[in-house]
Amino acid sequence: MEKSSEYLIRGPKQVLSHLKTIAAKKCLISAGFGNNNSFLTAILGFDEKNQTLIIDCGPKEYLNKALLSSSIVTFKTECDGIEISFEGRGLKKAGDISQPTLLMKLPNSLYWAQRRKYYRTRSPFSKNSFCTFIVQDPEDEHNIETHDFKLFDLSATGFSVLTDTLKIAKPLTIGDEFIDCQLVLDGAETLNISFIIRNLLALNPNKLKKYQRVGCEFINFKQNNESACLRYMQEIERELKKTQK
Repeated sequence: MEKSSEYLIRGPKQVLSHLKTIAAKKCLISAGFGNNNSFLTAILGFDEKNQTLIIDCGPKEYLNKALLSSSIVTFKTECDGIEISFEGRGLKKAGDISQPTLLMKLPNSLYWAQRRKYYRTRSPFSKNSFCTFIVQDPEDEHNIETHDFKLFDLSATGFSVLTDTLKIAKPLTIGDEFIDCQLVLDGAETLNISFIIRNLLALNPNKLKKYQRVGCEFINFKQNNESACLRYMQEIERELKKTQK
């Protein structure tokens, strides 16, 4: 794993403890393998005696077969704004017919980047915060639509939004650039931003046709805009702390 050693978690006990945190928070994990194949999975359990990890199978059998034949599988996720990745080798089938699973040895290390630029704050659904996308129909260049997508989370370097349906998200592709759009932060201000789409994920793997999460990275982000985002994030955290008292 070619990652900065500063952010690597090593040692079986430490690795297991951090993986349990991911499992407890029910984080969706992207499993990447082979020739750009991937699917969303989750940690289902652990066998501490044998130092193994149980994960959910993919939605299609051909994907599971491709994963099992891969020498290395790269797992990536985010947990409370922390960027996490690890590698799996020699995965095997497990479980039974009614609930098939995959089994792998605990990884030797985890990449666990809790840096300022990766720290994310979830925007409450009660907030009327959104980003305006101007989307062109790929089959009709004259058909241009404007969509206000609900803000899901925010960091100093990017954000993600939710689309209501897969149909609305279909014209969006990884690598698309959007210039001079508006990011509206409820109770704060409206920012003029440019960004690039970095990932598209189903928020709920059981409802693939609803609530697609669109992850975006800011382009040429101005210092005053970054400061506005950080103020908004801090305000949300203050509000959350008040409700928890």
